[in-house]
Amino acid sequence: MVTLRLWKDENGSLDFVQIVIAILIIAIAAVSTTYSIYVGRATLIEQLQEKQALRYAREEMEYWGGQVLTGGVSSFEINGSGNFGTRVLIDPRDPADNSDNIWGRVYYGRIVPIYSLLQGQTASIDYCQIHVWVIWPDNVPVGESHRVDIYTSMFPNSGQGG
Repeated sequence: MVTLRLWKDENGSLDFVQIVIAILIIAIAAVSTTYSIYVGRATLIEQLQEKQALRYAREEMEYWGGQVLTGGVSSFEINGSGNFGTRVLIDPRDPADNSDNIWGRVYYGRIVPIYSLLQGQTASIDYCQIHVWVIWPDNVPVGESHRVDIYTSMFPNSGQGG
């Protein structure tokens, strides 16, 4: 019963166990908040990079769509960019030091003309298939990179309408 009297004599005061539990609760809350901020920031950065890569892919798609529409695709260009994509800045980091910028590459695949065969007529190009993709960051193994793909079809300006 001696223990109970000592416990009762400490009315209104904090003991060591209560202080340790309070510090533990505050530490758990601080770690959880910090981790949530870290994960949220990483997710936002990844989404911003994907948005920028998608913007580059759309620009490239619009360019090649315009080239097909105007008939300005050469026999060399129709084969695609191969392994030599255009280098683009995905995520500019520190303006004072460009060493940590995130770079990517924009590629386009072979522009494939799809022919239609109408009875009694010669084959004509009905439409062209275009594939554009962006890979970032540049110079990392394939499994560690991100990729955005866009596919579209474009009707050439051949007077057939479409």
